[in-house]
Amino acid sequence: MSELQQRIDTVARKAALLTTRCQLLRREKAEALDRIALLEATVETQARRIEELSMQLEYMTVVSVLEPSAKDRHEVRERLSRLLHDIDQCIADLSDCNER
Repeated sequence: MSELQQRIDTVARKAALLTTRCQLLRREKAEALDRIALLEATVETQARRIEELSMQLEYMTVVSVLEPSAKDRHEVRERLSRLLHDIDQCIADLSDCNER
């Protein structure tokens, strides 16, 4: 009976060891799942941030294309000045015609 008791004790120790190992693995799995959830949330947050920054970059690119350069502004002012001068000349010519 002693031999049977020894085998029972050995099996009981192995079962306890397996139970402890199983509990450890379950705990590690739960921690890993928590870590995965945290990382997925981080990825989602970063993806949203990347999307926001991409939109800002696109808007800034469009704005910089639409914004006239200093040279363009100068040319527009010169052209407007010439047009105003031409308008004044036309008004003066019309005034001369009306006086005759």
